[in-house]
Amino acid sequence: MCKNEYNKDINKLFSKWIECHANDDNFVNNSWDKIEKDSFWYDGIIDYECYSKAKIRILFIAKEADAKHSNHEEASKPHSCLDWYNNLIYPQNYSRKYEDKVKMREKIARMAYYILNMSPEIDEEKRRIPTQEEYLDALKYVAIMNINKRGGSSSSKWKMLKSYVEDYGEKIKAEIEIIKPDIIICLGTRKLLQDILNTINIQYIDMWHPGIWGRSLKKYDNAPKYVSDFNVNRYMNEFFERAKTI
Repeated sequence: MCKNEYNKDINKLFSKWIECHANDDNFVNNSWDKIEKDSFWYDGIIDYECYSKAKIRILFIAKEADAKHSNHEEASKPHSCLDWYNNLIYPQNYSRKYEDKVKMREKIARMAYYILNMSPEIDEEKRRIPTQEEYLDALKYVAIMNINKRGGSSSSKWKMLKSYVEDYGEKIKAEIEIIKPDIIICLGTRKLLQDILNTINIQYIDMWHPGIWGRSLKKYDNAPKYVSDFNVNRYMNEFFERAKTI
């Protein structure tokens, strides 16, 4: 797969997806109220040149962008979820810093670094404590996608998301196939995606959504301190346990 082919295929898919949004008869059941019917949030590979060179191609799948609380003037216009990640990687290219109180992007970046550096030559402990420069660089080598392309809110409605997957499952699967990952990290989405995962031969890790607050993870009170931020540290300790399956 080359960059031009990827762009052609992903844009063709998204064009059809946008058209389906506009003509969706089940809109009231598979979308949030006050989110426009034709709202669409692009996602995919963050940096194609980096992703194509990655030893392990990683795709993170989350639920939906927080369109209701976004700072965009018109949430109904097509926007890119990738801007949120590029804002962390390349802050000099943006006029403002996007808010991320629970450090979702840092958690994803640290998970990416850990998997990308799976090698007998790299010490296990080193993989768990990357520098900021190292984990931000790792974020360039992954792909990100949300299930609900219309966007949602800061919390999710399971019944609504399930309805969206039932209506747009073929397109969700098609995007995964275009991105061609070696491994999928389900960010609180495994149950929603299980039927799709059963039809593709791709290894996956069932992980919590990175928006979870660390203070609720009491079992990690005495866990190793890899990160000074207790919220990130507790989340990453859980990830290290689940990553043992790969």
